[in-house]
Amino acid sequence: MLKENHKYKRVRPFSQKLRNGIFSIIGNRIIGANVLDLFTGSGSCSIDALCKGARSACMIDNNFRVLKKLSVTTRKLNINKHAKVHFGNVGKIMHQIHMSRLYYDVVFIDPPYNIILSEYFWISLRKVLCDKYILIYRSGSLLDARRFTSSSILDKNVHCISCI
Repeated sequence: MLKENHKYKRVRPFSQKLRNGIFSIIGNRIIGANVLDLFTGSGSCSIDALCKGARSACMIDNNFRVLKKLSVTTRKLNINKHAKVHFGNVGKIMHQIHMSRLYYDVVFIDPPYNIILSEYFWISLRKVLCDKYILIYRSGSLLDARRFTSSSILDKNVHCISCI
């Protein structure tokens, strides 16, 4: 499902300015939304979404140390009842989500730059999307963004994709 690409070695978190731009585009559609945050890292996008009125956030990453800190942060902010933090392989957990019949309105995807998302990943993702969804995808190329209906480029590697 995921292939390593050694072309990119650095992972950069979403800046506050970029998150402000994302939530400006999403607007009130974040209120009551179920959010899926793949390769969540610090979880800043999900935390912002919950603070802005999202119903729930499912955050997935394979870095246990970071997720442990994220769990503490969600408790301190008193949003832990609406936040689910999952440690493990994104593909396997997405399959579990699909089998549980859970669907998401807003999806953040920010894989490490050394990861190339496979065709199977995109097929699996579509199975957990609501009919009307917003996908924010950070990648090293525009190619994957072309799979979706419409796209706003927020910076050279971040795409806000909407199917409404």
